[in-house]
Amino acid sequence: MSRLSVFVVAILTFLVGATAVDIEILEPIRTSGDDVALIFTSGGGMNGENYRKIAEAIQAASELRVWVALTGDQFQSTTGGYAISREIEGAIKELKRAGMTSDIYIAVAHGMGAHFLQPYGEKKTELKAIIQLGACLPRDTQPVDYPLPVLTLAAELDGVTRITRVAQEFGKLKQDMENSPLTLYRAPIIFLAGTNHGQFASGSKPPRITNNDLEPATSEADAHKLIGKHVDSFLTASFSTSPAKVEIALRELEEAYSEAREKFEPFVEVKALELSGNFSRWTVMIQSHIADDFADRIQINNQVGRDLWFYSSKPTILNQGDLVTIQTNTLVHYGLSNPGIYSMRESPLEIDMKLKSIEAISEALSDRDDQSSVDKPGLSLKRAPTTCKSLNQLALDVALNFSSPEAVARYKTRGRPIVIEDDYETSTSLFWSITPFKWWENKAGFHVKAISFASSLKSMWDPGMLYCKLMTPFRAMEWINFDSLQTPPTLG
Repeated sequence: MSRLSVFVVAILTFLVGATAVDIEILEPIRTSGDDVALIFTSGGGMNGENYRKIAEAIQAASELRVWVALTGDQFQSTTGGYAISREIEGAIKELKRAGMTSDIYIAVAHGMGAHFLQPYGEKKTELKAIIQLGACLPRDTQPVDYPLPVLTLAAELDGVTRITRVAQEFGKLKQDMENSPLTLYRAPIIFLAGTNHGQFASGSKPPRITNNDLEPATSEADAHKLIGKHVDSFLTASFSTSPAKVEIALRELEEAYSEAREKFEPFVEVKALELSGNFSRWTVMIQSHIADDFADRIQINNQVGRDLWFYSSKPTILNQGDLVTIQTNTLVHYGLSNPGIYSMRESPLEIDMKLKSIEAISEALSDRDDQSSVDKPGLSLKRAPTTCKSLNQLALDVALNFSSPEAVARYKTRGRPIVIEDDYETSTSLFWSITPFKWWENKAGFHVKAISFASSLKSMWDPGMLYCKLMTPFRAMEWINFDSLQTPPTLG
């Protein structure tokens, strides 16, 4: 056979394989009720057989006649956009051939599979809704704007899709509900306590999941029952023709929202501390902490900026009216991000602050007031002088306080701790500017070492300054709830 013939045969084999999709239909277990169909798409090294048990759990939980199509791409199992369309369109044909008379088709995707399902769902298709298992809508998409109803199920101990990532989606849902309260039912985000990413499926799982997933606190069978319950609530509320059953399902979604809000809101609130527009509330809180007993006599402003502006800026302290006004400056460093990768860290690498020292605040108040009415700094402070290390400890304290009791217990019993090292002290503001915040991870934990610059009031160039490069509370919170529980690195 000539080389050309071999090439043609190879191409034909490729094309035949590329159109081959295995589809298995599970018929409803109910003899009455409204017909709906779930189409489980393959992806990420798994196919339809991995979702058989969870599909059966949904059928068992629902009084609807739930048809199921389990799909499997014979050519490749890392579901892409081209594979999604073949799977869904092929599944719809097979469902109709099997006797499905309704036109209510809902596609289900797990993890990265949802990254390809989302754009497909935005097209004019026969789908009536989508369900995301351990996945999120794109960052730039508000839930209210997605063209189809969408259910998002988030596993608390998901080692592939960070719970901190889903928390940001919950924040978007809350925003939408302010103007469109019904978004609660159309795009619910539900928190599954104690479950992990792998429990959205069963059977053999690829290394991407087994190597990264966190240890669950519930069994696979119990996880599937919980998932079945919430999927049924969404399906019934969206597609049942029974007003009484719809009413019950709506109440169940409301209860699930309340439970999710209790779990997600602390993440949203702590993340908002580091940056909101061009303002850092955390920096203001830190400056107030430094001011100690003088805090009620000062006004603190803040500006968050970019590198060049920040490194050339200086904090200021001015007497204005009845208050001393301090202008603080902040720079927040985020790492690289990819909208399609749910495992990437949500918290910044570091937060850099330019603050005024307690001595500078005392001096400013002394200049304005009668000297006798202002306590000396050494007498007013109830603690040792502020170090950047102590501010990292404060961030950790906030993170522990906002984390759930269950998360804190896991962190303390089987998580790797956050180790706060002594400050790396720099002698000049320039040296401070060019020295990055130091952190490293090993089997002993997550080590953080602040970069500090402190100057006395007698300094010629930078009097009364305290500059710190720090860990944010949200970085600490993300470590407590996620990173500390992952398998430690082999080196370090």
